[in-house]
Amino acid sequence: MFKEVVESIKKSRAKKIYVANIMTQPGETDGYLLCDHIEAIERHCGGRIFDMLL
Repeated sequence: MFKEVVESIKKSRAKKIYVANIMTQPGETDGYLLCDHIEAIERHCGGRIFDMLL
């Protein structure tokens, strides 16, 4: 299911904007910067997925 959602998002011609909430999850994302969150998302999605980041 996740793979199909990612593929649909990638195929869409709409602008994809990620609005970041950079709060950390204790024990999971301690010390993460915004770039760390984006890199993790891209790693799971198999590449770049967003057109803009806020």
